[in-house]
Amino acid sequence: MEAKYNLALLLIEGKGIEADQPRAVSLLESIAGKHPEAELALAKLHLEHSEDRARAEKALALFRKLAEEGRPEAQAALGMMYVLASGIEKDEQEGRFWVSQAARQGYAPAQRELADLYIGGIGVEKDPVEADRKSTRL
Repeated sequence: MEAKYNLALLLIEGKGIEADQPRAVSLLESIAGKHPEAELALAKLHLEHSEDRARAEKALALFRKLAEEGRPEAQAALGMMYVLASGIEKDEQEGRFWVSQAARQGYAPAQRELADLYIGGIGVEKDPVEADRKSTRL
């Protein structure tokens, strides 16, 4: 299982082997649910192709599953999918909710993203003081 995961990463990055994303997707799908990082890697790979509605929906479903399990990286990614409308309908409040969940767990990228949401008034009322509070938790 670990070998399949590592090979998938090499195929995605094209390191030491010719890049082959369809093969990487196949490998990741074969170990999804069994390897702790396979679903996250698969979701990220689908997100890279969010212009394809089917791929965006797959990314959304995987990120939502992992986010609901409490995985902060997935929560942040799901939140930003909603904020940026990455292949899905924009929903700033839903996006802020998921980014906040990740930030509360101490996930630094989410803390920065949450501060940016407060600075820009995205999904929340514009609040530079709260933005500063969010960013100083890093």
